[in-house]
Amino acid sequence: QPVKNISIENITIAHTQVDWGVGAAGTEMFHRWEELSNGDHAVSRRGAVLLENIENISIAGCRFDQVGGTAIVVSRHATNVSIRNNVIIRPGDTGVQLIGSFANGTSKDVPHPHGVEVSANLISGVGQYARQGSCFWQAIAGSIANEPSTLISDNTCYSSARHGIEVNDGFGGGTVFRRNVVFSCMQQTVDGGPIH
Repeated sequence: QPVKNISIENITIAHTQVDWGVGAAGTEMFHRWEELSNGDHAVSRRGAVLLENIENISIAGCRFDQVGGTAIVVSRHATNVSIRNNVIIRPGDTGVQLIGSFANGTSKDVPHPHGVEVSANLISGVGQYARQGSCFWQAIAGSIANEPSTLISDNTCYSSARHGIEVNDGFGGGTVFRRNVVFSCMQQTVDGGPIH
């Protein structure tokens, strides 16, 4: 059963451990990274806040200050999620990440985030350690059939080692991007753009 009806409001999470994600094959550290869908990124389902198998969850008015990896990860089954009015400063990897399960070429019965709102957040200094980081990152997340759309709006994203907004694949569609301000990205790499 999914966890339901929880709000996380007005807290600060700061200076969490760096998640380098390196290690010898066969070790727990090595297996934290997954290659998803048709994109070129490997990701870790680890974050200062990990939301998985959830419904009706809100994160609002929080501050994520120099978390070692990703600030907020929304993983697998997740619907009616609101991430609003947060400040995410200098995360080691990504600001907000939406990740479904590996689709294996089909969208049938694939647990994935949908009906997620990421709005009015300030995200800066992304990718302190991981050069694939971005303010917002999505893979195997989107709306299928009559599922609610995902909305990414009114966010400010700047000072990124690489991308500002990254959509790793076109799974499901139904993600709406509007009125986001994205600038000063691609500061440490040249193979891409602020929106990728």
